[in-house]
Amino acid sequence: MLHETKDFSLTGELAVVTPTGTPPISGNKTTLVPAVGFWNNFSGGWVVRGGLGRAIPTDGSGDNLISQLAIGHTFTDHDVPLFGDFTLYLSSVVNTPLASGNQTSVALTPGLRAHLGKDCYFLAGLPIPVTNDRVADLGMIFWFMKAW
Repeated sequence: MLHETKDFSLTGELAVVTPTGTPPISGNKTTLVPAVGFWNNFSGGWVVRGGLGRAIPTDGSGDNLISQLAIGHTFTDHDVPLFGDFTLYLSSVVNTPLASGNQTSVALTPGLRAHLGKDCYFLAGLPIPVTNDRVADLGMIFWFMKAW
C-alpha cells in the first residue's frame, strides 16, 4: 500500500505469472509483472480501478506494457454473508509489446467479485479479445483471494 484514504488506494504490486500445462497454452515462460494500481470508490457504490505495469518474461523474449482500467458497481454491504461487497464490473486490459513489429492486444472482461467472509474474496471473469492479436485464449478466470 503506497497511499490510502477512505475511498482511494494506491498500491505497488508484483505478479508472478507461472505457466502450467503444455505448450502452446502454457506459453512455457514465467513472467514478472511489477505494477502500480489504484482503486477509487467515487459515488453511490460505483468504483473505478486501474493500473500500469511492465510484463518482463524471464526468458528475455520481450517486455510488454500492461494497462488496465475497470468500472464496477457494488450492490451489497461488506458484511452480507457470502455476497458481501457483491460487485459487477467491466475491465479492459491493453497489452502493448515494447519491441517493434508486434501488435497491441486488447481484451474486455465482464466479471464479478464477492466478499465470502474473513477477508476472503471470490472473483470471476470472462476475457473477450477485441483485437486479432491476443496474449492468449484464457477462457474463464477464477480467483480466491485473501486480503491482508
